[in-house]
Amino acid sequence: MKQSKLWLSITSTVISVFNVLCFYAIHSMWSGIIAILGKASPYIIIALMFLIAVASLIILLSGKRYLIPTIIFSVLTLFFFVVECYIISVAYDSYKYFLREFAIAFGFTALIALLVFLLFYYPKTKLANSRIFKFVLVFVLVFGIFFGYFGIIPNQFETTPVVYAVEEEYQIVFITSAKSTAWVKVGDKEYNATYAGSRTSQDRVHKVCVPMEELDNAGGYTIFSRAMILRGPYSAMQGVTISQEYNWRGIDTENGLNYYVLSDTHTEYRQAIKAGNFFGDKLDFLICCGDTANWLDTIGDVVYGLRVMGGITRGEIPTVYARGNHETKGLIADELYKFVGSVNQNFYFTFKMQNIWGVVLDLGEDHGDNWAEFYDSSRFDQYRADQTEFLDTILDNKDDEFDAEGIDYRIGICHIPITFKYAKDHAGKVKDSWIERLNQMKLTMMFAGHRHQLMYVEPNAEPNTPLYLQEAYAGYTSTKPEGYTTNASFPLVMVSRKSNVQQIDVGDKFFEKYFIGLAVTSDGTNTTMRFTTKDNQIVSIVSPWIKDKVYGSQIVVPNK
Repeated sequence: MKQSKLWLSITSTVISVFNVLCFYAIHSMWSGIIAILGKASPYIIIALMFLIAVASLIILLSGKRYLIPTIIFSVLTLFFFVVECYIISVAYDSYKYFLREFAIAFGFTALIALLVFLLFYYPKTKLANSRIFKFVLVFVLVFGIFFGYFGIIPNQFETTPVVYAVEEEYQIVFITSAKSTAWVKVGDKEYNATYAGSRTSQDRVHKVCVPMEELDNAGGYTIFSRAMILRGPYSAMQGVTISQEYNWRGIDTENGLNYYVLSDTHTEYRQAIKAGNFFGDKLDFLICCGDTANWLDTIGDVVYGLRVMGGITRGEIPTVYARGNHETKGLIADELYKFVGSVNQNFYFTFKMQNIWGVVLDLGEDHGDNWAEFYDSSRFDQYRADQTEFLDTILDNKDDEFDAEGIDYRIGICHIPITFKYAKDHAGKVKDSWIERLNQMKLTMMFAGHRHQLMYVEPNAEPNTPLYLQEAYAGYTSTKPEGYTTNASFPLVMVSRKSNVQQIDVGDKFFEKYFIGLAVTSDGTNTTMRFTTKDNQIVSIVSPWIKDKVYGSQIVVPNK
């Protein structure tokens, strides 16, 4: 009986401590608890979990077996454990975040346990007389504090450069392992990552802007970095200069145009890279419609997207990026502009690449500014209004934009689809106003993501016609409208899926299993689009809402 009480106490203590760590690890999902129980509820729950863990530990260490409190704590601990398992099951695609946060919490707990051991138990053990243990302990503490404080680590390039096409320049982005200065050489010309006349030296992410014409003519570039170990007011300690050369192919339209479109990779990049290599060395540029991460708390979260884009382009061809709604979330979401193509820290702009003109827009989040999960930080209504003025400016300057000399191919990009209105769409009026302006820009195509579905939205529809999902697409015929049509004069395609089929009754598969993107070819007269898998297989496509409408292996639209 005594032995049974001991094991019950040990089990209860271990699970209660695990619960605290686990609940902290999923703190990004606390919003659902807040919505049900109120703003203070997660903090009350974790405080209660902590008290149970401490009380269980005290009982265990005291050597006294208080059966009733132990049973009560065990029941509560088991209840919280079940709740955590449910939350994780709902958001299991964020497992990488949960594991990382759990490891951090576990490490912090282990450090506290070590300090408790050193203060209260170490003097009573045989280790107190061990010179080797003392030496190792002092060595680890001294060097751990020194390197941790000064951040002295070997400098190397952690990502392949991603070369973003923005307006009439390329923005070359790469990440180093150490804080450093960075620059790029194109031929004999040097371009630097600078701030107000000085090379930036306290960042690991580097963005260097180069005129398109310079890089296209040079056919190659070299990236450089020099670690800034210590930076004082009048002197510095720096590391050696490292460099890496890259060829530049750019866009070659002599034999037509090939580009690839993907979206919503959500931290999983390996299969997306395989899909994106559909054209091999004949790929001219890449379009990424956002949501490469679930949210952005660390540089590593942004790296997921850089790995996708760098893995496909290999630093040799341009990328056009549109921000996803998930990339508005997290601790460093406000710094995303450093990692991707942007203008004045905004994610809407035009771009020109030879005969190609494009416009990138950003609807921001998919809820109104008053949505509880935005904790009064969202101001996307004004951001969208600014973009309406931006579109007006484009129309006023059309001879320098979409009607400029030599431009004969025009595309639009936005993470959240513009030409499809949801049944309850807080941005419906904004979409209407943008479509009114985009209709004048002679777009051949527009691309979007967001829905994790493969959809082709035909142009010139009767506006505000209700759309019902069909059985061939969804596995059932919906009785309530999925959305409504708009009067867009250009077609729109939504990508991607973590699947190998279009039909949504076959759910997305996570853990790097499947991926579908869009391969696009233009021969100067028509644009042909094919949905392709990681194995370069073509996916057959049907219309989600037009009964018996089958597109088959490809969709062909005329260039404007």
